[in-house]
Amino acid sequence: MGISKFSFHPRAVIHAVADRSVYFFIEHAPAFVDSMIFTLLHNFSRKSFRYPRMNQAIVTVLRHNDIGSYLVMVKSLIWVTKYNYRFFVLSDGTLTSSDIHTLRQHHGITVYIPPVPKKWQLWRWQAIKYCSPKTLFPNEHVILADADILFYKTPGELLRKNVCVFSDDIKSWYALSNVESQHYLHRTPIEKMNTGLLSIDTQYIEPRLFETLLTTVSHIQKTRSVDDHVIEQTAYAILFRAMQKRTRVRRLSAGYLMFPKIHTTDNHPHPSCIHFTGYYETERRFYTIVLLIKTAIFH
Repeated sequence: MGISKFSFHPRAVIHAVADRSVYFFIEHAPAFVDSMIFTLLHNFSRKSFRYPRMNQAIVTVLRHNDIGSYLVMVKSLIWVTKYNYRFFVLSDGTLTSSDIHTLRQHHGITVYIPPVPKKWQLWRWQAIKYCSPKTLFPNEHVILADADILFYKTPGELLRKNVCVFSDDIKSWYALSNVESQHYLHRTPIEKMNTGLLSIDTQYIEPRLFETLLTTVSHIQKTRSVDDHVIEQTAYAILFRAMQKRTRVRRLSAGYLMFPKIHTTDNHPHPSCIHFTGYYETERRFYTIVLLIKTAIFH
């Protein structure tokens, strides 16, 4: 597969992934592939410090197993925008001292260890409290990004101030029905919202709703058998609904893809980024290698 200096077409990669020999190798030798990725990352790190710094906070709740993919996400954003950013990691409780040292070596990434009991993991939805006006980012425009994202263009919609944006999902995955949400929180969640990539202006968060929301989702987490990301999406979908009265709230355009959508007929030919869900680790590794080779050759 040829790698162009000026374009990187996802469908070309899909055809390459379809080659069973390549797919088989990546699928059955993940440790070797990951070591290859870290070698390419090291090459990139020496170059990217030359870029000017932008005063934009990029926040990620991170676990130990996702260190590699997170660093790739960071590098891809720096490479396409030609800027360094204020990167913040919220440990979910699984990051080791070695992990923290590795993160701080890359672009001065700031690592926060939330005050949770030992042996507890930070529920991802709890990250919203770090975007409240009372905590780490008062009156700031903050981007929240999962570790399993690759950027191919400058994400202008995310960087735009005074507008809150979120990525689209294939359906609504929520822990509360519309009836329950209306009863407890006096509003219904925004439909089909994915919290893997979003931006939020913290000045528009209603403090009273914020506290009620934290209490409600905490109760859900303790009393219902619901996946953590579903609770998180419920919280953000309600929060963004409330913010519609105070600022502009909109979905990201079609150029911000989740990986399963790449296979559909409405695929955007030149995506700004691709979000790989947890079921597509092999595909994520393949895309990562191609992107890092491209940065190494054409940087």
